[in-house]
Amino acid sequence: MLELLTALSFIGFLGYLVFYDTQRADSLAQPAAAPPFFDRKFFLHAVLAGLGGVLVLLVARQGYGIHVPYLAAVLSGVSLGWLQPRKGWLLAIFQVVVLLAGYYFLTDQFVRKDLAAFSVFGSVGLILVGGLLGGVLKRNL
Repeated sequence: MLELLTALSFIGFLGYLVFYDTQRADSLAQPAAAPPFFDRKFFLHAVLAGLGGVLVLLVARQGYGIHVPYLAAVLSGVSLGWLQPRKGWLLAIFQVVVLLAGYYFLTDQFVRKDLAAFSVFGSVGLILVGGLLGGVLKRNL
């Protein structure tokens, strides 16, 4: 049930990203000056990065297997890269920090500690690679 909920939430989130991108492309008539690095959208996307880290942590906490946390990590990393093609690397690093901090604070609450450790530490690389992949896809499409 948790796997289905995770997959459906990320499919809905990716649908929102596509809708957001088309609305943004319609509203931009002429390119303006470069916005500052830390703008309002960056901080809103940082909240999404934190929630993505918590979601990966909660999926890894159940201890069903490694595939669902890895899927959640890749999808959240790609969505961060898609949202911020130039600044997604910083959001991915923030998500990794949230994931590792949550793992170290909640180590006692995991059902299977060995499987959770493998899922969390494997998800770190997948989040970073997914962020890079999402940014490259957004810039080239």
